[in-house]
Amino acid sequence: MMDRQKVKDFFEFKKDNTKLYVGLGIIFLLLGFALFLSFILSGVFFWLAYREKEKRSDNSELEAVRFFKQKDVSNLLDRAFKKANVDIDDLVDFEASDMLDFDELEGNPSNTQDKLRRKSFILLGTPDNFRFRAVKEAGGMRSLEINPWRVTILFLTQSQLIGYEAELDITRGDLNTEDFHRMFLKDVVQIGTSTKSKRIEIDPKARDEATVEYREMFGPNIKEVVRRFHFVNISKTDGQPLTFPIGVPESRDGTVGALDMESSDEDARYMRIAQEMSQRIDEMKRGLPAA
Repeated sequence: MMDRQKVKDFFEFKKDNTKLYVGLGIIFLLLGFALFLSFILSGVFFWLAYREKEKRSDNSELEAVRFFKQKDVSNLLDRAFKKANVDIDDLVDFEASDMLDFDELEGNPSNTQDKLRRKSFILLGTPDNFRFRAVKEAGGMRSLEINPWRVTILFLTQSQLIGYEAELDITRGDLNTEDFHRMFLKDVVQIGTSTKSKRIEIDPKARDEATVEYREMFGPNIKEVVRRFHFVNISKTDGQPLTFPIGVPESRDGTVGALDMESSDEDARYMRIAQEMSQRIDEMKRGLPAA
């Protein structure tokens, strides 16, 4: 059985002392020619270095993180549907694969949960303040695990767009915030995407949690990082737009300018998501009686 404590442990900042222990082990190994105690101490430090390496290669914490993320988002889907207070058969199916920003839900869902997964649009983004860990995947690829998440769940009926937002702390299974929106389709003007970039200078002397993770991602000599945040924006007739964060923020080497970087596949996918949402809403609008 998965233990949520492992999720907390995963996001708990752990300084990597491997190099320190190896260095101390070598020093005491050299001194050990004179003192027998040094041999014992060198063995202790090498053992500590081995333990440190084993802890960092342990996948059980990462498995727990991904398990509880799936479990908590599944529970949020049920929670959002109850708050929407609509008949499940009145919800429109989201059929396009691009609409599934979060498609990692597993297990054996109930009939209701299975329907909801087809009749909802789930976005995972980040709040203003979040923690992250760089994870090395098989094949050398790197990914980011985030906490907390900003979860947005959208439902579409013949006349309304219903939105549920929650800031989800997966280390505890807590909801830091919840928001609920109900918009008549006639009041929806446009759906689009936007991107914001932030440059972060890396202090060579810094040893804080974020800097350690950036060095893990880009190497020890990284000097600047560019972070790109993506959003889906819904414009309304009242002039008060709704903005939902979408996806994991991109992190890139800041020595390369935005115009010199290769375009991201995610940029195109987020635009397709907005276009698909607009198309579905326009289809529903055409079915509405004239005002």
